[in-house]
Order: sequence, then C-alpha cells, then structure tokens
Amino acid sequence: MGMMKNYLLRLLNVSDDGPTQDAIEWAITSGLVPLTYRLENDTRAVTAALPMIIETYQAVVRPKLSSTDEPVLEELRRKGPLAA
Repeated sequence: MGMMKNYLLRLLNVSDDGPTQDAIEWAITSGLVPLTYRLENDTRAVTAALPMIIETYQAVVRPKLSSTDEPVLEELRRKGPLAA
C-alpha cells in the first residue's frame, strides 16, 4: 500500500499548487485519467491532459462547492482554460 501512495504522490507533484493537485487527484480517482503504473507514461499523460483535467474538474465540482471555496476556484482559473 505504501508503494501505491508514493506513486500517486509522485504523480500529484506534476503540479506544485494545491488546487491543481486536487484536480489531478480527482481525475485519477474518477477514472478520467487511467493509470498504466509506468511513472514516465502516467506523468506524460497527466501533463498533456492537465488543461482538460482542470476544466472538467471545475465543471463537475464547482456546482457542489460553497462560496467559501471561491479562492480555490479562482486559483484554478488562473492555471488553465476555465469557464467562469
């Protein structure tokens, strides 16, 4: 189990900011980005899909967030092509 957690943490480090890491984690756990468990391939896939991951994350999660989460959404908007 520890190796799996370490692997996922390495994938989350594609980005160094929390909101984008949340979007990556959501994409992995929701199956939006399937993993091959080859770090180089998965890192490349996450990096290439990052704009889509952020956009989809915001579209799916935003309706469920409260107004206190607005700073997180603003940070995501600055990081990628997000619809307001």
